[in-house]
Amino acid sequence: MERKKKVTKVQEKTYYELCEQFMVERGLDKQKADFALYTTNVLEELFEGFGLDRTSAKQNSKSLYKQIFKPLEGKFKVNLDIMADSASDIKVFSNQMQYNLGLDPEKADKETCKEILSREGSLNSEGRFVKDMSEEAQAKWYSADYESCKRK
Repeated sequence: MERKKKVTKVQEKTYYELCEQFMVERGLDKQKADFALYTTNVLEELFEGFGLDRTSAKQNSKSLYKQIFKPLEGKFKVNLDIMADSASDIKVFSNQMQYNLGLDPEKADKETCKEILSREGSLNSEGRFVKDMSEEAQAKWYSADYESCKRK
């Protein structure tokens, strides 16, 4: 089914407020920090950026995690500072990529949040959000308008 542009009413919120809404609505705010889930989610998005379909990206991210990161679990001291720095660095590099693509990163992030918030679904046993892929649910999806996010 082709994704349709659908305007949804999202209050003017900051990017953080939109992210928080996303987490609360999906119960993600109650989860403990999970390095494996975080890493596989980031890897999955990187694979999708190279054009892999969602299923292949998910399979490859899990496989890569098992090959590279799983053997390292428990071998290094990890603390709040290390994890916060790593997550923040990833955001900085992501903002740089958006900027280099000619986008205003804040506007692009908000568009992404609007798209994510338009989706319905549930958490699976791994704690991953699984989108409702029914035609009825997809008809409600908003497609991010990144053209409107171009820097002046």
